[in-house]
Amino acid sequence: MGRGMRDRILDFLCERGTLADERAMQYLLGQDDPIALAEQLLRSFSAPPLMITLEDVVKAGEIARAAAGRAVSGRAVAPLPQARPEAPSIPASFMRGAPRAADVAEDIRVLKDITGRSTCEGTLADFTRYFRHRFHTISRILRSHPELAGALDIARAKKLTRETTIIGIVTEVRTTKNGHRILEVEDETDSVNALIPADSPLASDPIVNDEVIGVAGRSNERGLFIVKSIVHPDIPTSKGFPRSEARVRVAFMSDIHVGSRTFLADRWAKFKDWACNGDEVARSLRYLVLSGDVVDGIGVYPHQDAELVIDDIYAQYEALSSMLRELPDHLKVILLPGNHDAVRPAEPQPALPASIQKLFDSNV
Repeated sequence: MGRGMRDRILDFLCERGTLADERAMQYLLGQDDPIALAEQLLRSFSAPPLMITLEDVVKAGEIARAAAGRAVSGRAVAPLPQARPEAPSIPASFMRGAPRAADVAEDIRVLKDITGRSTCEGTLADFTRYFRHRFHTISRILRSHPELAGALDIARAKKLTRETTIIGIVTEVRTTKNGHRILEVEDETDSVNALIPADSPLASDPIVNDEVIGVAGRSNERGLFIVKSIVHPDIPTSKGFPRSEARVRVAFMSDIHVGSRTFLADRWAKFKDWACNGDEVARSLRYLVLSGDVVDGIGVYPHQDAELVIDDIYAQYEALSSMLRELPDHLKVILLPGNHDAVRPAEPQPALPASIQKLFDSNV
């Protein structure tokens, strides 16, 4: 089934306060009546989860078969797949040549830290300065594309009738009654309405407010900038990543949400066992980066307390500290905060407060 059915399923689920992950979505799309099956699935929940997984679909099918045999409303229930865990495959080359991490000295340098140095007060001038800096930074990325190297200011491009390129911030996106899309794009010199014709492949291009984009096209006599192509910023590929002299490995993990009922204790236990007693890859593991939402926090969203098994923020960090103490002594843990952690949500986030830092050992 095409994009239309996917959108119908998403609309159906969103109206009921939930979504489906890609594996669950692919299964629904493969059925004769995806909407009916999604409705059957939602009836199996006392309250719909934030994200429906393939495992939820499997469980709902088992419940439906037990309650109603093999038929629902006179038609056979679609056979549901058995969820099989996918074993990771590690290339042989990745397994060779790394030293024992315990024999390698720690080497961590903090390049920039906002802790105690933030001067932002949330004034209009602060926001203006932020958006200008963001615009200039992304503009430099866009100008690395050959087609945008000679991009003009909008004020100058509006006066020309030949094809030109511009770079600007999208301040508004709207669709006309004829299906054309109008993007209001501005830079520090002027703004322009860029028109994407309804029959253009770009008409379905995802574009959001405050996005910085590059646009190629030409101005017409009505003052519209007719869009020929759009360039989005991406990660530059021309420069290689600097390599460490020490051939050690780093593990990255995030959003473990210690203190939540959804914390995957069994998965953490498997990781701990592997890190302590694992293969050559585990023995070469020198750093563990926990990148945000290491605990579930308190009062982050309404009725969160119903989903907590630890309802004290300090107790959550104490539980995390206890977990980290069970890892090998040579494994250096780099703990970064997220929006569930005990710091301000605004970026850039400072380090965790000293009252929480003292709960952890020196290897964190």
